[in-house]
Amino acid sequence: MNKEFSPEEKATIVMEGLKKNITIKELCKKYGVSKAQYYRWKKKFIEGGKKELKDQRKNSDNLKNRNHYLRKLIYKLQLIISILKDKYKKEELLDIENVLAKHGLTKREITRYLGRH
Repeated sequence: MNKEFSPEEKATIVMEGLKKNITIKELCKKYGVSKAQYYRWKKKFIEGGKKELKDQRKNSDNLKNRNHYLRKLIYKLQLIISILKDKYKKEELLDIENVLAKHGLTKREITRYLGRH
């Protein structure tokens, strides 16, 4: 099983390798990481310090969750628009268009959302 290293642990390992008191091969064996992983950490550490050593997968998970939430929100808004279009007559939709325009939507956006030409 692969151990997850904190940014601090990664930085410590990289700094130990930079001191040259131990070979990279021995260092990697000591901590159970591959040489390729060590060199990736070293590159990130040199480019941006400990903050660059954070696990990017966690950010990816947050983006996936945010993407899922936004897709659900878009679906709900499309459903609301569909209900409004079915419920209101054309004259009433003009009133809705005016309200949307007062709230900063452009004619183009309103036309796209309400499907009017």
